[in-house]
Amino acid sequence: ITTLSRSIETACAAMDENTEVNLSGLETAVEEICSEMAGLPPEEGEELKDSLILLTDNIDKLEAKLRAVQEELSKDISNVDTRQRATNAYGTSPPPKNK
Repeated sequence: ITTLSRSIETACAAMDENTEVNLSGLETAVEEICSEMAGLPPEEGEELKDSLILLTDNIDKLEAKLRAVQEELSKDISNVDTRQRATNAYGTSPPPKNK
């Protein structure tokens, strides 16, 4: 749990620096933890509560960052599409919008 949580923190930090992040295996790792947790006696699960809360918080942070990236990509794609339509209609592309 701690290793996965740290990996997610590292991925979030990399995203803050606009570095590529490989998230392959993340979903599988979370599923495995959930599966293992389901089989634990309640007292053992209670001992992991703080680690699980941190993991959940980190997953939520990662999700927010991924949504922000997705929204930015959608805007960029829309801008490219708009310029392409203008080029097709008028023969020249308008200048890119300033951010």
